Amino acid sequence: MARVGISFTSVAGPVLVVVHFGLGVWGIMGLVELLVSEPPWPALSNPLFTPTILLLQWVLVLTAALVFVPGYLIRWSLLPWAMAFVYAAMAALCAVETIGYLESRYRFLAMAAEYVAYLAILAFLFQTVPRGDQTA
Repeated sequence: MARVGISFTSVAGPVLVVVHFGLGVWGIMGLVELLVSEPPWPALSNPLFTPTILLLQWVLVLTAALVFVPGYLIRWSLLPWAMAFVYAAMAALCAVETIGYLESRYRFLAMAAEYVAYLAILAFLFQTVPRGDQTA
């Protein structure tokens, strides 16, 4: 019986590209919301957040997409480190939003889930993205 050539890595990478592409679309829509008082879609932005927090949120979400998608597709050796910096900024903003603005009793659980997602993606990237020339 022939083995099917499907592995976690061969599925997870493309799924993460699609997810980050979606984040890019979401980030663009969020930035448009800041510029247009009534966009042609239901509001994406949390009304509890200030315009400055929202600007940071949407710029970081868009940055994650703009770094991840092309970086993964070209197998950029610095992608894991670049995403670590982007996710660190996103995690810091998440803490500010969670502690300073959000009111749900599940807000800390949501923050923890977000952090776990960042760590899982980074673990995947550090394990699968080629490291490049290590002789320097």
